[in-house]
Formats: sequence, structure tokens, C-alpha cells
Amino acid sequence: MSATGATPQRNLRSLATRLLVVAGAIAAGLVLQRMLGARLDEIRARAELAHVLRTVGIPIFAGSALVGATLAVASRRAITAERFPPPGALSWGSAHVITGPPARRLARICLVLAVLVIVCSIAGGALLWEMARQLLLCRAT
Repeated sequence: MSATGATPQRNLRSLATRLLVVAGAIAAGLVLQRMLGARLDEIRARAELAHVLRTVGIPIFAGSALVGATLAVASRRAITAERFPPPGALSWGSAHVITGPPARRLARICLVLAVLVIVCSIAGGALLWEMARQLLLCRAT
């Protein structure tokens, strides 16, 4: 026995305990690293999806709002001209032209539909933007 009271057997047991603690710490670190890596991949995937939603979805909704605005302008011109479609409007092939009160009525209906397209496009774009924002904010597992 040495002056400190440690025997070779006790030193071996102490060394084994220390090695076991180090091995446990390494194992815990590897497990945590794996969990953190998976979590970071999930966060990156959410960020990528949010980016895709914003870069693809917003132009689509902006385009549909532009179509609604173009239809609204054409409808207002048709109301003034009492002719539907209004003079100079783009059309596919020959268009059946309606004049007088039926043209105004049809133009008003188209104006209401154009405003609805614009409102729905703005709402859809805002909803998509919020979805992307929530994806970036979401930290739940």
C-alpha cells in the first residue's frame, strides 16, 4: 500500500471510472450532435421552403392582381363606351360585341369580378407571406 492509501487495484478502478465517464460524455456528445444536426437540417428545410414560397408565390399573386387590374380598367372603359368588349381590347379571334345597357351591365359584372380577383390576389399573397414568416419563426419539434 502506498503512503496515500491507494492500491494498484484502487488506481485501476479509479482509472476505469474516469474512462467510463469520458466514454459516456463522448457518447452523449455524439448523440447531441446528431440531434442538433437533424434539427438544423429541419430549420434549413423550413427556411428553404419559406424562400420558395416567397420567390415563386408572390409573383404569381402579383400577376393575378395585375390581370384583375387590367380587367377593371377594360371594364371601366366598356362602361363609358357602352360597348363590351371596349374598343381596342385584346381578344382571341373575333369577339361578339355587345352594346347599350346590356354592355354596361356586363361591364359592371366584370368590374366586380376584377375587384374580387384583385382582393383575392392580395389576400393570397399576404397569406403566403405569413405562411413563410411562420415557417421561419416555428421552432417547435
